[in-house]
Amino acid sequence: MDIRKFIDKVKNFGSLNETYEVVGANNLMEAIKLNGFTINRNNDPNAKTTYFQSNVENELTEEIDFEFEDKGGIIVFSVEVNAVELSNNKLVKFIRQKIETAKNILFKSSKINKIIYNNPEIQGVTIGNFVKGRYVAKNGSLYDETSLSVEIIGITSDVLNKVAEELAKEFKQETVLVKNYNDNKIYLVK
Repeated sequence: MDIRKFIDKVKNFGSLNETYEVVGANNLMEAIKLNGFTINRNNDPNAKTTYFQSNVENELTEEIDFEFEDKGGIIVFSVEVNAVELSNNKLVKFIRQKIETAKNILFKSSKINKIIYNNPEIQGVTIGNFVKGRYVAKNGSLYDETSLSVEIIGITSDVLNKVAEELAKEFKQETVLVKNYNDNKIYLVK
C-alpha cells in the first residue's frame, strides 16, 4: 500500500460519511453465548446453563447442592526446615536443613497425597501458597518464609488435628498452624 493512501485513510478515519456496523456482543451474557461457553456434559449430563440479562425474567440463581456436616479447616505450614534441631553441629545442621527443605519442595505433592490417601475421611482438599508468613519459634528465632496451606473440607476436628500432626512430622516442622472451621478456633499442632 502506498504511504500516501494510508495517511489519507488515517486522516479520514471516523469521518461522517462512513458508517459502521456493530459486530459482537452487547453484554457479558451475549459474549459468553457467542464465544461458545459450554458446560462439560461428561461431568453433569443434566446441567443447564442459565444466562442473566437484566430485562429477562430467568435470572441466574444459585442452589446449594450439598452441605458438609463437618466443616474441616485449613492447615498452614512451611516447607522450609528451620526450627527443628537436626544436629548440634552448626554446619551439619545447616546442610541437613537445606537438604530437607529441598526434599520438601520437590516432593511436597507426593508427601501431601500420601497423607490424604491414609485418611479416607477427607472429601475435598485445596492446596496452595496463600500467604507469606512470619513466626517466632520456641527458641525465639524469627522465621520469614512462604507458607503452604492445605484446606480440607468435610472432616471432623479430630481428623483435622491428626492430619496436621502427620503434616508436621512429614515436613519436619516444629508446629503447624490450624484454623478449625468446626469450632472457629486457631491453634498450633505439634
